[in-house]
Amino acid sequence: MLGELVPNNGGGLVGRVPNSLSREIARIDGKALAFAAKVRAAHFVGDAALLAVAQLSCTQGEAEKLAPPSAALRLAVIGDGITASIQALVLRLGSEL
Repeated sequence: MLGELVPNNGGGLVGRVPNSLSREIARIDGKALAFAAKVRAAHFVGDAALLAVAQLSCTQGEAEKLAPPSAALRLAVIGDGITASIQALVLRLGSEL
């Protein structure tokens, strides 16, 4: 990566890059990779959570068609409880990042 940042002249580096600069570039590069990994993790968990909640909503709707009207509230409580659990997991991930 350092070679991309420092111009070359016929295949050789122009001048000499101090070791301290090389270490700083490597440190920044490592930090950027760590941040990118956290963004990917949050995106993956967010996608999974949204899909799970959508599937729960569909399942709840289908169950309400089959169950007696008196079961609708119980089904909603179960769906809302699971959705709240998913939300808690997503929020916990966010606080750990």
